[in-house]
Amino acid sequence: MNLEKIIEKIRARLDELDKYREKAIKLSRATVRLCGESIRAVHTRNYNKAIDKNNSAMEKLEELKMLATNAPDFLNSYLTIAFQEYVESNVLLNLIQKNDFTSPDELQVPYVPYLLGLGDVIGELRRFALDALRFNKIEEMQRMLSLMEKIYSELMFFDYPKAIIPGLRRKTDIARSLVEKTRGDAATAVQQEKLLAELMKFKKTSEEK
Repeated sequence: MNLEKIIEKIRARLDELDKYREKAIKLSRATVRLCGESIRAVHTRNYNKAIDKNNSAMEKLEELKMLATNAPDFLNSYLTIAFQEYVESNVLLNLIQKNDFTSPDELQVPYVPYLLGLGDVIGELRRFALDALRFNKIEEMQRMLSLMEKIYSELMFFDYPKAIIPGLRRKTDIARSLVEKTRGDAATAVQQEKLLAELMKFKKTSEEK
């Protein structure tokens, strides 16, 4: 076969892949942005807005899925990032609203990015825990901590090579640190609450005397 024709065919395919890549970047970024907006809406308790943003993200993700079928190996990284963010925003919303976990099958995402997205939820739950602490909502803070511990305790047993679950070990290391810090915050808050209760009791007793 003529070399010029071989090169021409290769160039045409690479040009095609480059166009797919540009579209994938835009769709992936749009998905990530919408999921971020959903997470911010959850933190402000604007759940309807969070749901709308997640639905919009799902539409972008479906477009990205279709695009990825043209070159799965080449576009997989963009899809994985979008999947992770989509998992994080949806799982967080369901936990805050219903105290229940959304499954990968419900979200229609592969298992590996589901686990990676689940790991990111811990950081958002810590933010909720700190917000609860700020307003002295000890029970709510303990609920957030319990969810954080549940996720971490499950993820830590996925001891697979990096080739199978890339990035999970780093996420679990970060998760462990966040859980430990939140435990410390929770313990301090409980002790302060007990101390305050004792002081109020002592004050009341003193006044009665």
